[in-house]
Amino acid sequence: MRVAFSYLSAHQSAAAEAVLDAARKDAPDEPRLAYYAGLVAERMRRFSTAATAFADVPPNSEVFLDARVRRARCLSLAGDHARALVLYRAAVKETPEDAELRVAYARALERGGSPAKAEGVLREALGGEGAAMAYEALASLLERQGRPEDALTLLRDAVSRSPRDQDLLFSLGAALERQGDVAGALSRMRTVLAVAPEHSAAMNFIGYLLAQHGRDLDEAERLVRRALALRPDSAAYVDSLGWVYFQRGEARKAVELLERAVELAPDEPAILEHLGDAYLKAARASDAAASWKRALDVLTLEPEAAEPASQRTALERKLKALPSPAPGR
Repeated sequence: MRVAFSYLSAHQSAAAEAVLDAARKDAPDEPRLAYYAGLVAERMRRFSTAATAFADVPPNSEVFLDARVRRARCLSLAGDHARALVLYRAAVKETPEDAELRVAYARALERGGSPAKAEGVLREALGGEGAAMAYEALASLLERQGRPEDALTLLRDAVSRSPRDQDLLFSLGAALERQGDVAGALSRMRTVLAVAPEHSAAMNFIGYLLAQHGRDLDEAERLVRRALALRPDSAAYVDSLGWVYFQRGEARKAVELLERAVELAPDEPAILEHLGDAYLKAARASDAAASWKRALDVLTLEPEAAEPASQRTALERKLKALPSPAPGR
């Protein structure tokens, strides 16, 4: 397991998987090996394989409860909705106060074609612990169901009742941005920082949004660097800083930072797309194509990882727009 985690830390998932497979043959009754094999397969987005590994963790194991929830998620993402929901219902029955679990259960219900039931599960969670998480999940569900105004009304009402709740403020700002209200999103995120000056996610959000729109790049860099000072190993924050440099036209520096972001999060489609964009600006078209194709491979395995939802189409368009290699090259 130590060797496998060394490989995982180096983002060598295939090597970690091989080590764990060998270990499981030597010690087939060791539940932690099955659990970690599931984690590796899950990271590789091989959801059916991960679900099978998690199923080998016995109920008396200390990792059983987490393995069951992870198995349920993997089954859901693999399209085996019936078995996934059975597992989720059992988990929710045992720990009904777990907001994160309810959010995952609701997402599985939505994937399985029951958005109304999913909405009901989330509304039940609005009054308990972790309510902000439930509000965020419900707003996202409403948006996916074509009800963006209902999502904003939900979050605005929640913020009006708890105007200093940084999580609700952040969720409202993110929802405003998704619906195209950049000014409103920036205003809400600045309110988050007024309430919680060390809120690194809000710093990064503002910095990235400014960079995305080519505005106030000095302020964008300052905010993202503050966020990185608090969380130096955040792939998202390194990606944001790389995007600031990209928008400045400093392709080489952007590539350097975005390659670092990919090292930290090798399978994040948004970061891979940004790296491809930076490669293209640096006149490295073949590297750009490879990065975009890698992002598409991830989206093939997990379409829900798209950010935004139209990301796959945008990537395909970029690949088609690349010039064909010259003959003999």
